[in-house]
This record gives sequence, C-alpha cells and structure tokens, in this order.
Amino acid sequence: MITLQPIGFVRNTRVEVEDDNWGGIVSEIVLDDAFDDRELVGT
Repeated sequence: MITLQPIGFVRNTRVEVEDDNWGGIVSEIVLDDAFDDRELVGT
C-alpha cells in the first residue's frame, strides 16, 4: 500500500466550483507548515 500525504493546498477566492471562466482567477500554492520554500528547489 502507498500512503500519500499532501505537501500543500491550492487557494483562491473562488467560491463556486464550476467549469467556467477560470482564466481570470489567481491561485496560489500554500505549503504545509512541515515544508518550506527550500523543499521546492529542483536540480
């Protein structure tokens, strides 16, 4: 069995989840407190 744990969540101001006009919505990825920006540095 594989156990997955999220590293963060996507946040935005949109309240209704619909498949329409998402082009103007700005979202951000908020890391879980267990991680920091250094964790995202690629090689």
